Amino acid sequence: MTRRTEFGSAGQLGRRMLGAAAGLLLDRILGELPARVHPVVMFGKSARRLEDHIWSDSFLSGSFAWTFLLGTIWVVGSIPSESIASVALSAYLSTAERSLLTEAGAVADLLEEGDIEGARGRLLALVGRDRDSLDTTGIAKAVVESVAENTVDAVVAPLFWSAVFGVRGALAYRAINTLDSMFGHRSEMYRRFGWASARTDDLVNYFPARIVLLLASYVGPIRQRPAAALEDARLHPSPNAGVAEASFARALSVRLGGSLSYSGVTESRPILAPFGSDPKPSDVRAAIRLSRRLDTVISLVLMVVGLLLVGFDEIMHKEDGRP
Repeated sequence: MTRRTEFGSAGQLGRRMLGAAAGLLLDRILGELPARVHPVVMFGKSARRLEDHIWSDSFLSGSFAWTFLLGTIWVVGSIPSESIASVALSAYLSTAERSLLTEAGAVADLLEEGDIEGARGRLLALVGRDRDSLDTTGIAKAVVESVAENTVDAVVAPLFWSAVFGVRGALAYRAINTLDSMFGHRSEMYRRFGWASARTDDLVNYFPARIVLLLASYVGPIRQRPAAALEDARLHPSPNAGVAEASFARALSVRLGGSLSYSGVTESRPILAPFGSDPKPSDVRAAIRLSRRLDTVISLVLMVVGLLLVGFDEIMHKEDGRP
């Protein structure tokens, strides 16, 4: 009986892996749901209403909001059965590869047409930095950095946590990432209230960011030592975005980082891949191809390992049934 339970767990892990891979496939085929019916948008509206009622400039208030919202999602995620279909659906709702790469490609189109104003406007869907003074190089750099960071946030992390915890993992990750985007700012208003949201997002993206680093190091257009990208990223303010951006910078041989501004406040980021060239529209295309390649490799690994685990589990169950 113990053996059956042990290998049943392996089979369940395999089914979660298959569901995660299927979720990415659904996103590639269908794209994101319209905002008016997307559960993530509905969750964000609920979080904003709760903030309106309980906000105070304190760690306690923010931690309560985080606990209540995430606890609700964890309970909701425990309702469906852990079938391949339910994991696939939750992974699909938590993944956004198609919209990310579509928006990046649209900005590249505008840059190639010489429409700088149009590119600045379209960039709003990808980044929150000030855009009015960005030239072609600045816009291309912003897009490459966004594609790198969101390859983690919008694809690899949802697949990773879907495979680990199934439906609850997918939904909880998306809730954590949404709360970080809403409250995890360094502004005076959210420095305390958003602390729990920001730190949890750092935690759940730690391993996915380093998966992207390893894959970009070995399957990107330029092979690199993972340690070199980690060295570039060590002074970046984000423990995970810096890793993802550094891995893309070195894999594409483009120089990222430097000065940028948010709401008029200038920040200085470390230069990533200082030997590289300034980003061009063609580098945006290369970043899109690299992101899609990494996502595909991860999906194939999940599919192959998932099938092996499910098959092995079936074999062991048949053996347990012998006289």
